[in-house]
Amino acid sequence: MRNRRVPDGNQYNVSISYIGDLEHAPPDDVVLVEQHQDYVGACYALSRFEDADASLKVWVRSKNHFAWLRDFIEQIGCPSNFKEMTARLVLAEQWNVRAPDWLTDADVLEQSLLEIEVDYQKEQTSFTNRLLIHLLGPAFQSDMLKTTDLVDVIKALVSDDAKVALKQYPVLYRCLETKCKKWAEGSNEIWVKDISNRLYENAGEIWQWLSLLACLHGYPGKLLDFVLAPEQVIFVRKVPAEAVYDLPLEPTAREQILI
Repeated sequence: MRNRRVPDGNQYNVSISYIGDLEHAPPDDVVLVEQHQDYVGACYALSRFEDADASLKVWVRSKNHFAWLRDFIEQIGCPSNFKEMTARLVLAEQWNVRAPDWLTDADVLEQSLLEIEVDYQKEQTSFTNRLLIHLLGPAFQSDMLKTTDLVDVIKALVSDDAKVALKQYPVLYRCLETKCKKWAEGSNEIWVKDISNRLYENAGEIWQWLSLLACLHGYPGKLLDFVLAPEQVIFVRKVPAEAVYDLPLEPTAREQILI
């Protein structure tokens, strides 16, 4: 049996993973071994696999099949990577993400994260970015919060879809908190730090305050004192007017202005 070429960088292009009873259907490009005939089919695929520029992934539910495939691989001389996959590791591979340390197998299973279909072909990113962008939209793509992003971020967070997603996936709130803290730490702008440190807990409240700022911009500054508390006035006056130019009016703020 001729030896197979190992790809550059010591990265095996054949991976065989034990997944046990994990209730998850694999992606289309994965060979799933559940029964003896599946094992035979996997051996056939492995014996014919010769493309060093492609990849072959095999998921195995039985410890016996996992051991048999290891023996078969040794016989045919096919360099392969064997590993046992937890729900967390399956998610990281399926989504092409770097899973955070705080994400547990229980989180993945209890919140059915493996059932969320993301575009895993995109370049690798963090779990935080992947989930935020998939559920809340592209406003959370950037690593920096800028004036051009603020309206889209607030609109995404106060939408009905966001409320449903935050309730359905508790890890989404953790991701939002992580993202906001990263925005705060990565900026020298006081307004960015102030908003980022409050946004994940009080998006609706901030929307109301900034709506009033947007409505009253250009009017005498004293008008804000009639509709906002002193500490709120200090907060919103740090925000550049251009950051809230296209902000839709929050309902309570609209009523305050009309009164």
